[in-house]
Amino acid sequence: MAKVTSRPAAGRGSSGSAASPCRPPDLVAGAKHRPSKAARWRALVLVLVHLAIAAHIAHWLASGKAATLSPVEPSEAERFARESVINTGLIFFALTILSTLALGRWFCGWACHLVAIQDACRWLLLKVGVTPRPLRSRWMATVPLLAALYLFVWPVVPRILAGEDLALRGVELTRSGFWDTFPPWIPAVITFVVCGALAVYFLGAKGFCTYGCPYGAVFGLADRVAPGRIRVTDACVRCGHCSLVCTSNVDVSREVHEYGMVVDPGCMKCFDCVTVCPEDALYFGFGKPALGAKPRVAALRKVARLPWTEEALALLACAYAYVAMRGFNQGSGLLLSVGVATTVAGLALFAARTLRRADVALPGVPLKRAGRLRPAGAALWLALGAAAILAVPFGVWPEVNAWRAGAALRGLEPARLRWEAASTSFGLVELTSEERERGAALARAARRVDAGSWVVSQHNAVREAWGRLLAGERAEAVAPLRSALAIGPEHPLLWTLLGDAQTPAGAQPGPEAIEAYTRAVELGAGATPAAARLVQRLVQCMTVEPGDSDLARHIVAVLDRFPFEGATGAELKGEVLFYGLVLGAVAPERALGELQAAVDVHPNKVELRLKLASLLAQGGALGDALAVLEAAPDPSDPRVAGFVGELRAALGQR
Repeated sequence: MAKVTSRPAAGRGSSGSAASPCRPPDLVAGAKHRPSKAARWRALVLVLVHLAIAAHIAHWLASGKAATLSPVEPSEAERFARESVINTGLIFFALTILSTLALGRWFCGWACHLVAIQDACRWLLLKVGVTPRPLRSRWMATVPLLAALYLFVWPVVPRILAGEDLALRGVELTRSGFWDTFPPWIPAVITFVVCGALAVYFLGAKGFCTYGCPYGAVFGLADRVAPGRIRVTDACVRCGHCSLVCTSNVDVSREVHEYGMVVDPGCMKCFDCVTVCPEDALYFGFGKPALGAKPRVAALRKVARLPWTEEALALLACAYAYVAMRGFNQGSGLLLSVGVATTVAGLALFAARTLRRADVALPGVPLKRAGRLRPAGAALWLALGAAAILAVPFGVWPEVNAWRAGAALRGLEPARLRWEAASTSFGLVELTSEERERGAALARAARRVDAGSWVVSQHNAVREAWGRLLAGERAEAVAPLRSALAIGPEHPLLWTLLGDAQTPAGAQPGPEAIEAYTRAVELGAGATPAAARLVQRLVQCMTVEPGDSDLARHIVAVLDRFPFEGATGAELKGEVLFYGLVLGAVAPERALGELQAAVDVHPNKVELRLKLASLLAQGGALGDALAVLEAAPDPSDPRVAGFVGELRAALGQR
């Protein structure tokens, strides 16, 4: 295992690094070095990480896909930005960031499954004689930070602009839909191939970590202020072995010579450099952080970088490929989109070099030799040209329409909230003509996304469904809602909207709508609007078929499961428990209490007063029943007057 200490260890050499006459590490590339002692330990830890992931999935499957610990993934922290919800992923991400602030960027090297795949791909390439070469781009190195801002910061911006309350909404440490936030198996496998294998081949070892990973960008920022770093003693002779074995493309020899420590945030604390140092001059220790570090030598060695023309080309190719890929897969799979974009950027650089250089080659594959374009070079140009052309109708144009649809959906947020809150009117919401027109525009934009993309997206289907509903086209909203539910059925709101779509405006829901509402209720908390719709419909059924005690018990169970609050909830509870008492499904005390609460909230509801008085009279409290009716807003109402006469007669009054 790598040596970890807080103080420099005595080395076997005596010459200082600043005075060392040894050549720079890039000139001793063929030098032999002793094997890394840390590599096997790190491989073992990464294997254990994957076993833990497999055990987590196995537990979810073994439990019948019931609630299990929510995914322990940094990507899950996005929900906090979008919905102000704390989950296991956010807690895990926060803890790893805090540990990085002290120990440096260790998580990437010792616990990331994508790093494990990249290291395995690099090992296989070396076995077949292909050595991946790192891309040294400054501008491309900003891509991970942009991806991190998009993932964790950008979702908050529209919420702030809309005046939304950003207060904490809940803590969800368990989840039944474990796979909801993960892509299907095929896109997941493609993601691993692109971000693991292709990124290593075209961008160098850990290429995706350097030019694509949003989580790595966060860890890299934290690493800058971490006191824990790879440091050097005066025993260093600049043999270059440390730089040769570094799989993070860090020039360790140069940095420890110039700064006395590794300052590159790409260092993942793998400790390969520490264990191969023949002088035992490197160690992991605590001291000054990299931020603000000043060189300790007068002349700094220049680092080879790409010319600005190639930097600009790579960044433009990356941006174009990212937009096209996001449109092609309809916004899902950020890592896949970024991985494809950075890989295309690397390919574009190699293609452009064939125009200016006499000899150009990919690792192990010549593209141009002695001024003549090789078949592989011609194939590269044809592939990039075809991809650039096809990306317009199948990627760029769908993404443009997705932006339009997203903007339209955000603009309709007040109308959507009113619709979701209409729990007792079966979705009957008063909408302005402008809102209906904007809903129709939203549906059209969503349809154009589907027409161009080859991927069926649940998110886009939901956008089209909302557009249809808000435009007054309920029947047309059924198809996109069913498409969305076919992709992910564990969404109560979608089932509620399906019930609304299958119910004509102002009418009572039919059997299909009742089934959709019931499914929403069964999915758990968050389906209160669906439960309210369902309860109201079942109450109406009980008035037609009053002998169905099973139906009454079902409704009472719905009431017990969901927190019906406010005026609507009080009325529903009073109505339901009255019929439940009549059918023997509810205790009298509970029915009386809920009906009294309903009358207090709705003093002008004659039906509620009549029901409460009826229950009181049946229990022998004739005086209380008479008092309830005499407080009615209209005592001359024939129903009230007749009941009052009966009660006074029973009490011996005139």
